[in-house]
Amino acid sequence: MVRARLVGLLLCLVTSAGMWRPAEAVKIYRLGGEDYASFPLLPEVADGSVEFEQLSWADVDPAQAGNFDSVNLDGVLAPYYYGSDESILATVEERGGFLMTERYSGYGRDPTLNVVADGDFTTFFLEHNASLSDYSPGGGITGFTLYFDLGGLFPVNRVRVSPRPGSPNYIEHLAIATGSGEPHGGTPNRSHMAFQRKLVGTKLDFNLVAEITENKSPVVEIPLDRTPVRQLALWVNPFQRQAWEIAELEVFAEGYVPFASYTSNTIPLGAPSSLGWVRWSGRQDESARVTIRSHGGDDPEPSRYWRRTFRADEEVPYGSDGSPLTRAQYDKLKEKEKGRITHDAANWDLWSAPYSFGDSLGVPMVAPRPRNHVQFSLDFASDFLDGGQVNFLEFAVSSPPAATDLVGEVDPWQAEASQLTEFTYAMRPTLSLQDRGFDSLALRFQGGRVVEVVEVEVAGAAVAFTEVDSLRTEDRVVVSFPRLAVDQSGELFQVRLRGEVYRYAATFQGRIFDSQAPEEVWQSVRGGDATNRLDGNRLSVETLSLGASIVSGLQVEPTAFTPNGDGINDAVAIQYDLLKLTEDRLVEVGVWDMSGRLVRQVYVGWDHSGQYIQPWDGRDSNGQLVPPGLYVCRVAVDREGGRDSGTRLIAVAY
Repeated sequence: MVRARLVGLLLCLVTSAGMWRPAEAVKIYRLGGEDYASFPLLPEVADGSVEFEQLSWADVDPAQAGNFDSVNLDGVLAPYYYGSDESILATVEERGGFLMTERYSGYGRDPTLNVVADGDFTTFFLEHNASLSDYSPGGGITGFTLYFDLGGLFPVNRVRVSPRPGSPNYIEHLAIATGSGEPHGGTPNRSHMAFQRKLVGTKLDFNLVAEITENKSPVVEIPLDRTPVRQLALWVNPFQRQAWEIAELEVFAEGYVPFASYTSNTIPLGAPSSLGWVRWSGRQDESARVTIRSHGGDDPEPSRYWRRTFRADEEVPYGSDGSPLTRAQYDKLKEKEKGRITHDAANWDLWSAPYSFGDSLGVPMVAPRPRNHVQFSLDFASDFLDGGQVNFLEFAVSSPPAATDLVGEVDPWQAEASQLTEFTYAMRPTLSLQDRGFDSLALRFQGGRVVEVVEVEVAGAAVAFTEVDSLRTEDRVVVSFPRLAVDQSGELFQVRLRGEVYRYAATFQGRIFDSQAPEEVWQSVRGGDATNRLDGNRLSVETLSLGASIVSGLQVEPTAFTPNGDGINDAVAIQYDLLKLTEDRLVEVGVWDMSGRLVRQVYVGWDHSGQYIQPWDGRDSNGQLVPPGLYVCRVAVDREGGRDSGTRLIAVAY
């Protein structure tokens, strides 16, 4: 049955135990992807089962902590791309770039010069030879400079300077310099001091990349090496024998900009909410990278602003009236009064580690506790014609949360690799009157495996629990137990379980939920000091000794088998552990005879850390039973710099 979701609804439901608890309210937000024909909504959104809010990439606003650099916001989010014959100067102002000119009076905007980048070869800028306006007070004639900020970093491969078609007024002596936007911090290039003196005045670091001293061609085309460029300057020598003109200055940068970024506005959630899953649609070419991060906070501003008091180096986070300094107030300060802008650690989480782009179907958001706001960061690193794009990004939250805060730790925090160990997972919840409470815990041992749950305790007393078999995997267990509500806030909750570690710093990832509210998002447990009885204060487990090998614990069971079809010992189980793998690697399991000939490729696949079992039925690659005798089982794993492997003998008898 479709259930209506209304913001701020304060209805309560009665549980079977007779306790009142707030009604669940799940909401899904989508950023981008307004074209639902191309990017369909989730079924629960389309049928109205959950509340939904559509946001737009283009609504990014610095006043709401959003910003972007070198990305298109029209429809999908993607870095700028330019064709081989498309001048990037034609759209410079759309990207926030600009044009300036310089003579003895310094740099400044000159609207009459915009004709050199308007794409119209009939409009032009005409300059006569040296005049008094080209004399600097202390340096004589310095020439004429056009200076562009391109509005982003671009892999520039050529620059073309053209007069009007058929015009005799071409440039005889010119030079090109480029910069990446870094502040000037070195000595000017003395190979061209007049030009460099001008560029140092911009307080940016420039490099002279080309100079033509005796040009005879009306159209000058200068190749560059695709080094990322943000600033470009064209200098014209004042000592010309004739007038000169520029109808068009064109800059070409075929491909994607090397770097682009987008930071969303802080997104208000309306009330403290559990941050659930996040998913996205897009593409990432082979040599490109799309990095997605998130963080949550309690107010609309994730930064803290500081004001200089001019008492030595003192900076304070409040205005002259004593009130906390907001972004709007900071922007109104005089330039010399503006101090640092820092992360507001008191009210906002740090940015999460990057989500894997391959997990686009949905992963849990990194969120240590319920939050009132959330924000996303997307960075694009491109390589010439390889780039990426994000069509939309959407995430789910639920309010009220199951708990106000959840702090957990694990003991012991060190263990031997591939050795069965008993762990205690301790968690201390903080619950408020408005919280839902919870009765289930999903515990994933990332980098290890969970063998069995031994006991569940609340406030030192064992309680009945049930494992949810349908959600069980090798590295995850889900247990249900009597509901924890506000009257049990602060009581210690513990799960004792047995498991094995397969890589350094394996992590217990815990998420709690309410089984009576199946649509609500699962809430994460953050690492910390849950109890002074345990020393770890963390959710990760370090391995005491991993050694250099990736393949560990290789064994065959039974060591001798008889594949004769009688139902007894007809197959052998090849069991092994893979250690220290933080990403999938190519694994091959094969059987060889004693002469070194491959008899059977038992398994080929991509795997990560964990325990594996591969069966062999005693047949070769043609499906025929092998002769009796000794055979060698080999497990090999690709690794950086080579391969790691392990071998065992198998005896076949009839």
